[in-house]
Amino acid sequence: MTNFTNLYDLISNGFIFGFIDNGIVVASILGVAFFAGLKLSPDARATAWKVAMTCALVGALGNAASDFVGCMGDPTMWDSVVGITAGCMAWPAILITPKVKQQRRV
Repeated sequence: MTNFTNLYDLISNGFIFGFIDNGIVVASILGVAFFAGLKLSPDARATAWKVAMTCALVGALGNAASDFVGCMGDPTMWDSVVGITAGCMAWPAILITPKVKQQRRV
């Protein structure tokens, strides 16, 4: 197992992989919702988009959990488990941040 000297070394090991991996999950869910929403009325689009954002959040969290468990199950990936999981968890943070900011304004 690698000895990490600082937080950057710990997070950077696998972070990009996790970020890209979960980015594909989020983009695919939101992309399908976008193209499906083109056929909906403007009123229905807003509701459909909220559902799609929720699905993307749940999908990102599920993928982060599966990547974490997969890394823990493979001894060759133990050095990357924190970085990969952190990269995956960046997407839920990105998806939640606008909603938190919106609620603070109310």
